[in-house]
Amino acid sequence: MTTRGYARPKSDLLQILAQYPVLDSDAALELALHRLLERNWLCSTVQDGAEPLIHQDPDLRTLIAEKLNDPGVADALRSIRSDTEPLVEVVGPMKDAHVYRSFIAILRAAQATIFLPMLATPPYADVVDALIDRAKAGVRIRILLAAPNLVEAVRGAHMAQLAAERIQDWQRRVGAFETIDIRTYSRAATMRFASWLLVDGVKCRIDIYDPRHQRSLEGVMLETVSPPGLDLNLVSLVTDGLEHAWMNALPLGFWGRVFKQARLHWPATTGIVTLGIAMFLGSVQVAQNYMFGVSSSLVATAIIRYRHSIASGLRSLANRIGDEDG
Repeated sequence: MTTRGYARPKSDLLQILAQYPVLDSDAALELALHRLLERNWLCSTVQDGAEPLIHQDPDLRTLIAEKLNDPGVADALRSIRSDTEPLVEVVGPMKDAHVYRSFIAILRAAQATIFLPMLATPPYADVVDALIDRAKAGVRIRILLAAPNLVEAVRGAHMAQLAAERIQDWQRRVGAFETIDIRTYSRAATMRFASWLLVDGVKCRIDIYDPRHQRSLEGVMLETVSPPGLDLNLVSLVTDGLEHAWMNALPLGFWGRVFKQARLHWPATTGIVTLGIAMFLGSVQVAQNYMFGVSSSLVATAIIRYRHSIASGLRSLANRIGDEDG
């Protein structure tokens, strides 16, 4: 009780304590609880007519130290208390200067990784300076920006061009650094992570707002951190969500467009690649036959999947040939 700080109804508390191996029977648990209540080391309080809650006396650690005639016990028990409340902090409204200054400080303190998802945030000078400083120190930095079409759908047509310009600005300012990667996302669900932050896989900031109807600066920032030896569920949820968003985002530039088309038309892409490997193998007959078989199957799948587009294209080609002959 002194390290966990439980406050529960009697039946619930007995269920919790039953998980510990020291008291291995219901009778022993009942007796221990009864004696602690008699000694006033535990208290039972009722509020608003609800079921009584059993909790420790506020001075329980001191009472234990006096019973053992060892004043140091109280401090020892206090130091090992399991309490995650200080690990979650309401940093404040996003518009507050403290939120911004502490954000920059967190970036500059990063040791291994920075994950920075945004909607259409420009590359502010302080942020860029902090990211470049960390990139030079070898920190891997991943930046997620919303694609212009998504920004247009959420913020209006006037924002599409601005979003495209900001993507270019980010690329121009930090894109040349080897440890900085920039990708764009088109999935509306990924907007939920905009203005969040994950640093070193253990510290995250969460901006609480409605991305469809509010700007990020209207939100309230929360911060939580997984201490050594713990993996807080909220931090791991944020990590998994950002990793999934990153996998579905597209790199910038020509290869990003190639990747997008390859992913959209994966049967044709896989078939073409497999066919190319088969042709490269050349004289290795067994491998060649196998690869030709796989590629033929994938190409057939692609033909079935895109049959309507293929038929439409062939009709258009036939019409053009007919017009030229006429």
